[in-house]
Amino acid sequence: METKQNPGIHVRMLGRFEFSDGKRTLTQAEIHSERVTKLAAYLILHSRRACSFRELIDELWANDLSDNPVNALKNLMYRLRKILARVWPGVSFFLTSRGQYQWNPDIPLTTDVREFEARFRDAKECPDGIEKRLRLVRAGELYRGRFLEDLSGEYWIMNAQILYQRMFMEGARMLAKELEAEGDYGMLERMCMDVISRDPFDEEMHCYLLRSYMEQGMPVVAERHYWAMTRLMADQLGVEPSDRLREIHEEIMHRQNRRENDLDAIEKTLLVERDGGACHCTFSEFRKIYEMAVRRQGRLESNIVLGRITLEERDVDGNSIEDASLRMVMLELEDILIHGLRAEDVVARYSDCEFLVLLMDCSMKDTDKVFQRIYRKARMNTKRWKNVCISYSLKEMERGKTDQSARDST
Repeated sequence: METKQNPGIHVRMLGRFEFSDGKRTLTQAEIHSERVTKLAAYLILHSRRACSFRELIDELWANDLSDNPVNALKNLMYRLRKILARVWPGVSFFLTSRGQYQWNPDIPLTTDVREFEARFRDAKECPDGIEKRLRLVRAGELYRGRFLEDLSGEYWIMNAQILYQRMFMEGARMLAKELEAEGDYGMLERMCMDVISRDPFDEEMHCYLLRSYMEQGMPVVAERHYWAMTRLMADQLGVEPSDRLREIHEEIMHRQNRRENDLDAIEKTLLVERDGGACHCTFSEFRKIYEMAVRRQGRLESNIVLGRITLEERDVDGNSIEDASLRMVMLELEDILIHGLRAEDVVARYSDCEFLVLLMDCSMKDTDKVFQRIYRKARMNTKRWKNVCISYSLKEMERGKTDQSARDST
């Protein structure tokens, strides 16, 4: 029961942390401490039971060592209570007993995560139709972002982020199915765009979005989105479009009616604006360009060099590079390759740590110099490069014969 001393509290954890009684609000920014926020969030997430000091220490200091972890926890709770007291003086939100902390059961508590779970279950149990659609929309409205989106590092946070993200995406797919069945393609388009902004790599949502464009008579928009999406997935994940996406693209091309007599109009659809440098493409596109280059070589007796650049992790003072740092290094190397090679050269990502390049009308000697220059530029780029070694191999095809060599740069 709500009283002046014990107001009902609603806590948001989907997105940024927020603690409110409806009139007064304490935001994550006002707490000014990531660890204090984590302590509050953990106790609220498990508010139906008491949490032992040992449990809290294990969850909040999983990656840190403390000389006196119990004292550190007590100090953290003191800071949390002091912060809350500035907004709600005299209210005891958390109780202490026998080496445990617990949310005060006399204070009514609601959270967006529990409400989201309840709405999601309610929508799943509803038969198909308008009512199911309404319930799915209501559930989705609560998902304002990933669970504690600005916080990370602890297993319990990552586990909750994955759990609620999966629930949100499952609900979004169910809603997309309902909207498509009802023929509400405008709403389907808006919903897909919102979901893709949160998870740009969900292929099923891209499929729904492409179909919404087609049903609204926008095949050109659909085609542009298809190529942008496939390029993103190739660059970031190193994957090719699935058979399902290819089938949708074929349907887009069929509906677009390519009988165009104006070559200028056709040329505009073929050209892709670039800032300069080498041609950057997907592996599938690279393979087609390579085939055409080999045919051209046989006819014009030109030199073609195929190169592969590989990044490998190495330990420096016992420290290995993190996945996020390796991705950043790959992006930096990609930029160096594109802007360090000529306009007629081609660059494509081959895996999460490899690039392929194709150099036209270039001898093996000249190519080796080019790669040495790229290597020197890369090593000067950032401190992250001290944790990787670069190797490359070259293969020259010249008038029917091949010459192959490999280089290692450490």
